[in-house]
Amino acid sequence: MKIKEFIEYINNSIQKLNNDLLALSNFHLQTDNEFKNLREEYIAIKSYIEHHHIDYTSDILLGKETEKWDAKIKFNKKEIILG
Repeated sequence: MKIKEFIEYINNSIQKLNNDLLALSNFHLQTDNEFKNLREEYIAIKSYIEHHHIDYTSDILLGKETEKWDAKIKFNKKEIILG
């Protein structure tokens, strides 16, 4: 997926947390992997991308539970692995 799509997903998820008390409760309780990943990985990855001004047209691959890393970002013939 493109980083732009990833950022939009995170922003939409955060907006949902701000408007839905049950979703916010589930986020803190980590009732499923979506909330666990958002809380423990995705928000931090978004922060890294924004801090380092990585181009939103770059590709990002999420490791989820199948890889040892959390994300792999590919841009300008470089690869950054976050984990």
